[in-house]
Order: sequence, then C-alpha cells, then structure tokens
Amino acid sequence: MGISTGQKFKLFFKLIVTAPGAIIKGVISSLINAFLGASALKKLIIIGVVAFLYKTLKSRHKSASLLGMNRSSMDESAVAAVASSYEQMFDSQDATSRLESYTTVVNSYYDLATDFYEWGWGQSFHFGTRFVGETLTASVARHEHYLSSHLGLKPGMDVLDVGCGVGGPMISIARFSGANLTGLNNNAYQISRGQKLVAEAGLAGRCGFVKADFMHIPVEDASYDAVYEIEATCHAPDRVACYSEINRILKDGGLFGGYEWTMTDKYDPNNPAHNKIKHDIAIGNGLPDIITSEDVRQALIDSGYEIVEFVDLAPTTPENPIPWYYDMQGSYSLSRFRLTKVGKWCSHALVNVLETLGLSPKGSVKTHEILIRASEGLLAGGEQELFTPMLFFIARKVSDAPAAAGTSS
Repeated sequence: MGISTGQKFKLFFKLIVTAPGAIIKGVISSLINAFLGASALKKLIIIGVVAFLYKTLKSRHKSASLLGMNRSSMDESAVAAVASSYEQMFDSQDATSRLESYTTVVNSYYDLATDFYEWGWGQSFHFGTRFVGETLTASVARHEHYLSSHLGLKPGMDVLDVGCGVGGPMISIARFSGANLTGLNNNAYQISRGQKLVAEAGLAGRCGFVKADFMHIPVEDASYDAVYEIEATCHAPDRVACYSEINRILKDGGLFGGYEWTMTDKYDPNNPAHNKIKHDIAIGNGLPDIITSEDVRQALIDSGYEIVEFVDLAPTTPENPIPWYYDMQGSYSLSRFRLTKVGKWCSHALVNVLETLGLSPKGSVKTHEILIRASEGLLAGGEQELFTPMLFFIARKVSDAPAAAGTSS
C-alpha cells in the first residue's frame, strides 16, 4: 500500500527531528569547521548555494510554495497531460490554428503556470522598468499606478480590469485610486485565487470578478467608466474584435488603456533567429501569436478609438536605467543567482527531484521547462530590442464607434 504525500512529509521530518542529537551536533560542527576553514571564494559559493536553496524552497509569498506547485490549480493526475498537450499545440500547429483555439491555449497555459508565476513573481504578472535602488515589487506597483493616473481613475468610478490574473494589479489600483474594480478572467483557478487575495486585502466591497472570455463580455453596453488591460489582450486571437468588444462596454468618451506585448520595428519576419525568439516567447507565455506595435495602433483606430497616448516604455533612460528584463538576466549574487544558467539548472533539478519523489505532480518538470524557455525568449527579445511587453497606450471611445458582437442589443 502506497503512502500519501502528507505521510511522506511527516516521515521525512520525523527522521530529521528524532535523529540522535550527537549526530546532528557532529554534522553541524563539521559543517561549521569546514566553512570557517574554506577560502573566501568557497565561502561565497557556499553562501550563494544555501541562499539559493532557501529562496527556492521558501516562497517569498505566503500563498504559494514550490512544494505545492500545480496541486491546487488542477487535479494532480491532469497536470502531465495538460503540459504535454500544451506543448504539442505549439509543435504541431501553426499560428493560425492556435488563434482558432486560443481559449484552450490560454487556459491550459495558466492552469500550468499560475502557481509558478505567483511563487516567483508575486501576484502581479507583468513587467516594469526600474529606478536605481527600486525593488521589483515597487516598480511593478509604480507602473500600475502610472496607468491608473493616466486613465484618471478616482473614487466612484466603475472600472474593468481585462485579464486580471489573480487580482494583484486590481488590488493595487483599487487602493491607489479608490475606484470600484471588476476583474474579468476566463480561468477558474485564477479567479478562485483572486477572490481569496481580495478578501485578505479587505477589498471585497470594491473589487469583484466576472468569469468570461474578453472576446464576449457578458455585460450591458456602456457599463464602465474606464477599462484597462495589463499584458493581457496579447492573448486575443483578433485585436480589432477584442478592442471593439471593450469599446462596446465603455461609456461614451471613456478611456481604455494598458500595456501590450508586441514585436518592435527591429523584428525581421524573414530572420530565422528572430522567429525562434518570437516562437519561444509565444510558447512560453501562452500566446497564439505576437503582432507588431503598428498592428496595435491600427487595431485601436479600426475599433473606434481616438489614440491619446501611444509609446513604448521599454527603452531605458537615464532616469529609468534598469531594463524590464533585468530580473531574467541573472548574476552571481545572493538575490539573482537562481536566474543564472547554473541557478536555473539547480532549480530545474530540484523540481525534478520533487516530481520523482511524488512531492510535486507529474508534469511539473515539463511546466518548468516551458517557463525556462519563456524567460530565455523574453530575455533575448529584450536584449536585442525585438520585443516589448510595455507598449503603453491610452485611447478614448468616440461616439460613432463600430458595434461589436456582445450580449446586449
């Protein structure tokens, strides 16, 4: 008869706790003496490895941990099958086929990736450039508040967050602006996580969720004062149709803004190396395809908007010298060792061990491989300036906007 994961944990910790004190003291004493007698370089390496293992096993976020990866997002037995079928969609289908089945692509991706995202990045799944001395968390919040300010959000306004993830940006913007926010998401697991986070933040009275596809939003026309998306509508199979549906539920004169993922003017569709980077970004982030910045501009115009602001915020400046991909570059420091090639190898080996021991479900290794591929594609795209996740736009609905297919007449 097999033992459960919980029993394995109990047995493991019992062996540690009940081990003879003399052995434990001897081991600790030997380790301390070895450390004290090591060279400065070896001490630095030992400290780095210990810090890496600690940061890997202990989540920076109370709600997510590596040991629980993928257990809560879907049935444990389904993880391997979803991971395998997701990868096959990109190996066997072209972009056109993936666009036709975008709902499956996106939901499969977030079923697999949400726990890894939350564990490694926090509750706001997006990028941001950094000031010197600014933390990742602070830069992410600053970009959310920047969007809120440019949309003019304030108390009493009804605002829709399209593709809200687990609600991190919604919580931040609700606190910053005082507005009432609704998060739109088609992934049931992310909504369940978001509801818990909103309740913990004490914002259940001003923040809620709607489970729906952003191509077909189940609300009446002209329901919202403003709408925003943060790196979300990049999953849409048709930007004009998506933006038009958002236009439908906006009040006349209302603003729609956000950050789009696009290929830049430096991307050459005839360059195989460029296309590999684009493909790695797509498969690693659940994107049916990636369009250009100019495609986004034209889609907004064709959907009945007047463009108010349209700028790529990814390029660094003297005031914003740290690029959006900084945290994927890695360095041999305590905080970023896990992002180096050696660190990624160690992290992947750890996930492999956890899956082999049954402490993480089958498919966790495959999911981790997909996310490593994503980080490498994003890093290459960022360093070569072929890709941006920060095409910032603010667009105003004009009164003679074209009608979109929706739930109301």
